[in-house]
Amino acid sequence: MTNLKIYLIALTCLEIAYILLFYFYVEFILNLEHKYFIHVYLAIFHLIVLGLILKQTWKLNHIKKKQKSNRTFLMFFLGIIGMWIWFPENE
Repeated sequence: MTNLKIYLIALTCLEIAYILLFYFYVEFILNLEHKYFIHVYLAIFHLIVLGLILKQTWKLNHIKKKQKSNRTFLMFFLGIIGMWIWFPENE
């Protein structure tokens, strides 16, 4: 398993945990947000993983430039789901 896939699994687990905690413990999460700005750190980690995946996608030579740009836009708009769907596999 590559480091990139490990980062994507970690990001997915963090985002699912954040959503579930927000759903069940709203006051607790709002207090954490007020003190530590958790959503900012989660967004920064999300953008770092997205940047690494996009870098890997644009390095692949067997994909046409049009398909690379389509994947890039869909990853931006679909977020973590787009990252899982168009995860670059080295063939």
